[in-house]
Amino acid sequence: MGLFKKAINEQGFLKSGLFGFPGSGKSFTAALLAIGLVKKFQDKKPVFAVDTEKGLDYLVGKFEKEGVELQLARTRSFSDLLDCVDEAEKNGSVLIVDSITHIWEEIQEAYKAKK
Repeated sequence: MGLFKKAINEQGFLKSGLFGFPGSGKSFTAALLAIGLVKKFQDKKPVFAVDTEKGLDYLVGKFEKEGVELQLARTRSFSDLLDCVDEAEKNGSVLIVDSITHIWEEIQEAYKAKK
């Protein structure tokens, strides 16, 4: 038999990055994706979000209206992000990081300071 076999879904998660100008709908799209995934898979666990800009506040009502719990961590720390990922894997259905830019800048600055 050859290398090909019937495809089956062996991956249980989505990894996605959203890019666009300010106000283009990245956060809103991430929220809709999260809500859609929770509803599709009928997951009762909350959506976790790392909010580095207080940009998700306007979406709290959307989550409430859809009956999906949203829990926020407000931080720009890479080490906090690692803890958030661990907690989200154990206790959440989806993890949103909005925006990763501030955390990436922190990592770069720490590297530059060390070198």
